[in-house]
Parts: sequence; structure tokens; C-alpha cells
Amino acid sequence: MLATQGAHAEGLAELEKGLRFSGNSPWIRALAAGTHAKAGNRMEAQKQITEAEREAGRHYWAAYMIAVAWMMIGERGRALEWLEKAYEDRVTFLVWIRVNPAFSRLRDDPRFQDLVRRIGLPP
Repeated sequence: MLATQGAHAEGLAELEKGLRFSGNSPWIRALAAGTHAKAGNRMEAQKQITEAEREAGRHYWAAYMIAVAWMMIGERGRALEWLEKAYEDRVTFLVWIRVNPAFSRLRDDPRFQDLVRRIGLPP
């Protein structure tokens, strides 16, 4: 992905195309939010996440990606809220939360550890 190589403007242009072609997928919206955050535009990142939250009801996996997006801008509490929603929605991507680098800063949080336990993953 271009944005991970530091080419934020180019990455955002490609993500905007993806949004148009996907019908505003919360998955791509969350990636765009993270890219805006990495580019230093926190306000736009939050706007993108809010838009992803509005679309979340149409996609069962969206809560997981929204949690990733909140982590990308450093909002641990909001990320945990969306991980809980992903748990309630039985999002299969949760099996990766222990190894997803997006959640590395949550691993010492008791709420995260409790979620890992409830999912049935080893501590």
C-alpha cells in the first residue's frame, strides 16, 4: 500500500477510488482514516471514522475495522468499544486481535485481556 511507504497523498487518492467503487465500504473508509492520521490530518481521520460508523450496520465485519481505525489515531477507548461491538456481532476477524499490530498498544489493557479470554484465545 502506498501509504505505508510514506506516499500518503497517492495512497489517499487510491483509497478515494476504492471508496467510489465499493459504495463507501467501511473497510476502505477505515483504511483512509488511518492514512489521514499517518499524514497528520487527525480531523479528517475522525471524519472518515464517523462516516465508517454510519455505514457499519450494512457490514457485519465493519466494527473490527473501525476499531483498527480508532487505534490508528490513538483512541484506545473508542477502539475497545468497537472491539466489543465486533464481539457482539461475532466478527470472525477477532481471532487475529492478539497478533494484529494495530492492537499492540491494547495488549496490557485488562479490558482487552478479558475480550481475548471471552473469544477463547490463549492469554
